[in-house]
Amino acid sequence: METAKKILLIGDDSMISSSLSYALFEKGYKVIACMLLRDAVGLLNSNTFDLIISDIGLPDGNSLDFCSIYRQTPFIAMSASDCSEMAIANGAKSFIEKPFTSNKIKAVKQSTFKMGKYIGCCAPFGYLKDPNDHHKLIADEKTAPIVKHIFGLWFRHAVSAGNA
Repeated sequence: METAKKILLIGDDSMISSSLSYALFEKGYKVIACMLLRDAVGLLNSNTFDLIISDIGLPDGNSLDFCSIYRQTPFIAMSASDCSEMAIANGAKSFIEKPFTSNKIKAVKQSTFKMGKYIGCCAPFGYLKDPNDHHKLIADEKTAPIVKHIFGLWFRHAVSAGNA
């Protein structure tokens, strides 16, 4: 059995990362996403990836500089500005201009969502993605008490204000 190709996706826009992660997963790729270059460095030091896809402008640096350090892994750059020539000149194999939309991606996400499945790339605070089904969330036992406390505070406030 052939193992799925692993892609490291680096981007600070969670909507784009989620959509792209989902589309790649549906095509059979294993996607690991992060939002910062420093997180990507840790992932690259502990994993082998077949491809890196990264937004150029990130909160903690420019991914083109990052790309020049990790030249052994093919790199695709993304940006809202047309800097394709600069990206290619700095070692990117290809360039994707944002925003990009796909009616097929939207349709698949809507269908999955309507079936009650989770479609985000990262689990919200208080939850983890089920290791057996990435479309299912499970409670994070470490953070569950915090979430319950926050909800309790909100509920008490709503009751006292007559909104519950």
